[in-house]
Amino acid sequence: MEQNNITKNQIIKTATELFARYGLKKTTMDEIAEKVGIVKGTIYIYFESKEKLFAAIVNQEAEEYFQKLESVINACPNPEEKLKAFVRSFFQIIFDYINLYNLAFNTMSEFNNLMPTLQSEWEQYYAKVSEIIGNIMQEGITDGSFRNIEIDLFVDTVKDLIMVIGYPFSPHIFRHEKGIMFQKIDLMVDLILNGLKK
Repeated sequence: MEQNNITKNQIIKTATELFARYGLKKTTMDEIAEKVGIVKGTIYIYFESKEKLFAAIVNQEAEEYFQKLESVINACPNPEEKLKAFVRSFFQIIFDYINLYNLAFNTMSEFNNLMPTLQSEWEQYYAKVSEIIGNIMQEGITDGSFRNIEIDLFVDTVKDLIMVIGYPFSPHIFRHEKGIMFQKIDLMVDLILNGLKK
């Protein structure tokens, strides 16, 4: 069983690299198998198609992201710092995995059969984002750090602001150096916090 998990993880890791570099359409299962050092049929034991393999990659990346995010947030001493950590981490993941994010976006437009699967992944992703923001807001209201405003409205507002500054697939996020981009992000968080404080 352990060897099976190792092989599956090797396939996912290698496919991630090749998809990000060459795209889903140009990357073949033969190329993935050759780089992993297995026969192509082994891949189909775990993934029935190249599209299913890609969907599994998106799912794994999302799980890893939220594990890291929750670890960062839990290490923060108060709701203000948690909100700052959340927003910065949200954008950091875009910079870290921009090739994969762009690939996912382009893939949805190129492969209609992947649309339902990836759309479901994005919906789960943003539902988790909403839950995290809502929990931070509720904690801030409870301990008196934040004004008592409607949580759902706040969650939607923060998500909208994030999208305005740098929607994951929007080229304008890269108009400036990374340091300047995060200066903008920090300013946005400060404006939000100043509006929340009592």
